[in-house]
Amino acid sequence: MKVIFLDIDGVMNRRDTAPRTRSAGFDPVPISCLNEILAATGASIVVTGALGRAMYLDDLKLFFQHSGISGDAIIGVTEFGGGTRGEDITAWLDEHPDHREYYIVIDDAGIEDIRPHGSRFIKTDWNTGLTPACIPHAVRLLNRKRHL
Repeated sequence: MKVIFLDIDGVMNRRDTAPRTRSAGFDPVPISCLNEILAATGASIVVTGALGRAMYLDDLKLFFQHSGISGDAIIGVTEFGGGTRGEDITAWLDEHPDHREYYIVIDDAGIEDIRPHGSRFIKTDWNTGLTPACIPHAVRLLNRKRHL
């Protein structure tokens, strides 16, 4: 199974739209980009960061669906272990070893926060969120016959 570890702020929301979209859904450009990645790869989503911990999984699925992203794509959230985002992702992968081969991390965090997943990291920016420029790299990483 292919998995996208997806942060929200700085990925699905931008600095200038976050106050408005946090309660109403996501920014339209990142929605379009994420839907394109999902369509091209058949990947599922594991939500990282505060939103995933703030909502029950069923409510999170509804929030994504309300935003225009299939709620069925959401398969889980990372737990906050008190370490880095990368450590939270590693813990999730340790609990789901069948998902280790094909995954990416889409986040606006620094590379030091994502270690040891840097080779699977799609870096976004808090000012722009997920953009069309990120799509080819994400699709290429998820659709590789053999992962890095």
